[in-house]
Amino acid sequence: KRPTVQRRIFRRMAMQQIGTIAEYLSFLTSRSAEIDALYEDMLVKVTCFFRDPVSFDALKREVFPRLVATRVRPEAIRVWVPGCATEAVNEELIVLNTELQGKIDELSTVNSDLDNVLASSSIATVVLDRALQITRFSRSMAQVFNLIPTDIGRALRDITSRLTYDGVVGDAETVLQTLEAADRIVGTKDGRALRMRITPYRTHANVINGVVIAFADISEQQTLSRAIVALRHALDLRRATVAVLDRAGTVVMASEAFSALLGRDRVVIEGRTLAELGVQALPAFAAMGAWTGTLTVPGRGQPPVTTAAELTPVAEAPGLFCLLAP
Repeated sequence: KRPTVQRRIFRRMAMQQIGTIAEYLSFLTSRSAEIDALYEDMLVKVTCFFRDPVSFDALKREVFPRLVATRVRPEAIRVWVPGCATEAVNEELIVLNTELQGKIDELSTVNSDLDNVLASSSIATVVLDRALQITRFSRSMAQVFNLIPTDIGRALRDITSRLTYDGVVGDAETVLQTLEAADRIVGTKDGRALRMRITPYRTHANVINGVVIAFADISEQQTLSRAIVALRHALDLRRATVAVLDRAGTVVMASEAFSALLGRDRVVIEGRTLAELGVQALPAFAAMGAWTGTLTVPGRGQPPVTTAAELTPVAEAPGLFCLLAP
């Protein structure tokens, strides 16, 4: 502003005891040091902070990254700048703002990727902050808790659930305190079985900023497990010598009679291949449709036993074979 410039010039004239503008102009022409002094007087001192490289570096390294990292979703960051007096200051701020915008764009991309992953996942997931308030959740989470988009920011304890288990919030609090993951099977009111896993939410700076709760539907696996138990029980009642094998010849399931034939406990047999158990004369059946022949089974302290056997593929479960020793 013109009055400001005039005041600065008159101040320098008074300091040099010069009475007129013409005399001061002549004085400036002959003394370069006075030109520098007048230049310094012309600057608005409140902006000296923005000409300090150390301050700008602190903004770049500490302040701006923290502003970006502490926000859940990308949004505008407003910066108030007092008294910019020079074009250089403005240019420096523009550079910093451009770098910050790059960080915001990067964060926006990461958030979009995460939103798409959550939307496409069948695993129900909710992210809570340290106060156990909801910051993000997947679409499928609505099948576990009665969540709607406006529930972001609400405490999970205030949301009704479809679980028969009411200790989710308590488990989350324990995970926050111990920093150890929690894992348990929980049921729903409509009869589904879910595996719940709660883990600490860690930031890139390795700071615990809440918890992540995930629910995987294991109803089919549990139904299959119960069916296997029932089948095993039926085979044992009929004293059938049967084993279920995979393509590698690993025993997936063995009846009590088959275990007796090998002279080993069932828990020892299951999970091991027939070759590891010493069974001989069984061909490489992975590529075969069916096979009939004899097996040589090692005796436990007795001579080997040879028995007739029949191998058939399980049509309803590709990759599995049923081995029957009558």
